[in-house]
Amino acid sequence: MLDPALKGSWEWRSIDRLLAGKQADRHRLDGASFHDAVLEDQMGRKVNTRNLRSRYVLFDFWASWCHPCRSMNPGWMKLYARYHDKGFEMVGISLDKDRSDWLKAVRTDRLTWPQLNDSLSVNGDIEKYYDIFYVPASILLDSDGKVIGFNLSQQQIGELLEDRLK
Repeated sequence: MLDPALKGSWEWRSIDRLLAGKQADRHRLDGASFHDAVLEDQMGRKVNTRNLRSRYVLFDFWASWCHPCRSMNPGWMKLYARYHDKGFEMVGISLDKDRSDWLKAVRTDRLTWPQLNDSLSVNGDIEKYYDIFYVPASILLDSDGKVIGFNLSQQQIGELLEDRLK
């Protein structure tokens, strides 16, 4: 509906972003299948997120430079410690472009769950699919790899896991 002469303009990009967000909303709905990706782990190995699924899995999108992300780590540690042995897995997906910053943050924060890095940041495949253009962000999956929550609070995740992982 826009004049092609406007392509590349602020208006064009704004409408394009809005339409992408509407598409991503469908992917975030409860029951949608998770869109897997292949990312690097701390050792530089390629890992398919499909292989990291267990009964329930939380994909936590974060970055070393994101203070709100890092301040959430103590809460994630408590959730992980409480529910990991009951069938809960967490997977950190860092959007750091600098690998050394990412690895330093993992060590400093003592993150013990699997950590992956998408150096393409918000331009990575999985981030574009879910329209993740800010962090922190998270996606919770059930044992069938279906989305059961997007950007839930740690309290909401704890309550959900308490109910389902008895």
